[in-house]
Amino acid sequence: MSIAVDFDGVFAELKRLLRELQEFPSPAEVAVAEGDVSNTTREFHQAVSDAAREMGAATERALENLQNTHDAIRAAVLQLAEQDAALADETKLIVSLLDSAVEQAASSSPVDGGLSDGVKVDASDSSTEPQDADY
Repeated sequence: MSIAVDFDGVFAELKRLLRELQEFPSPAEVAVAEGDVSNTTREFHQAVSDAAREMGAATERALENLQNTHDAIRAAVLQLAEQDAALADETKLIVSLLDSAVEQAASSSPVDGGLSDGVKVDASDSSTEPQDADY
C-alpha cells in the first residue's frame, strides 16, 4: 500500500492559507464602534459596541484556526518527507541486500555448464523427438 501526496497541491494550499492570513483584518480593526453617543442612541451604540467586540473575538479565533491549520499541514508535510526519506533508505538497503544475494548466488554457481542442482545439460542431443522420462 502506498500513499501519494500531491506536494504541488499542498504547497498551493499553504500559499493560499498564508495569503488569507495576510488579507485577514486584525481583531482590533474589526472591534471598532465609532460615532458619538447621545441619550437617544446610547442603547443602539452599546449593541454595536458589543457586536464589534464579538466580531473582534471571532476574527481572533479565525486567525488562530488558520494559523493552526497552516502549522498542522506544514508539520504533516515535513513528517511525510521524513518518512519518505526513511523509506528510500530502507528501499536502498533492501535492494543492496538483494543485489548482494544475487552476486553470491552467481559466484557460487558451477562454471562447467551444469545446473545448480548437479544436473548436466547435454547439448549434443539435437533430436526433436520427445524422449520418455523415467519417473
